[in-house]
Amino acid sequence: MSTDQTNPKQAVIDILLRVNDDASVDELRDCLAPALNLKGVKLYEGVKHISIFMLSVVAILLATGSFYFVTINQSIAIITYGFWAIAPSAWFFLERAYLFDTEGDQERIALFKYSQELAQKFWAGLLVGLGITILTVHGISV
Repeated sequence: MSTDQTNPKQAVIDILLRVNDDASVDELRDCLAPALNLKGVKLYEGVKHISIFMLSVVAILLATGSFYFVTINQSIAIITYGFWAIAPSAWFFLERAYLFDTEGDQERIALFKYSQELAQKFWAGLLVGLGITILTVHGISV
């Protein structure tokens, strides 16, 4: 039974019909990948991939540590909040303008846009969380 790529509803039905009760995660991923057109799609490769991955890990650690930094004093809190308000948007611009190769297939471009949307939502949540922490810890009323 082949998955009809033009009809998303039929693609989901075909996938559900192929999955049995004792299917592993790998089997489920392999079934879903063709319907989602994600099999083998990579944004970056080689050194660029490793560098961006490591930068992401550092950013997540900094984001986590920022919740401690904003409790030290109000000046550090403002600087930390300002950093997280500006740095991610600068990164999104640099990544789009200089790192991501816009020449390519539509699947890569769609995956790039999706990953940036997810990162923006994480960034917005971080700003809201930091803002609430700053307001409550330092007793600032709005």
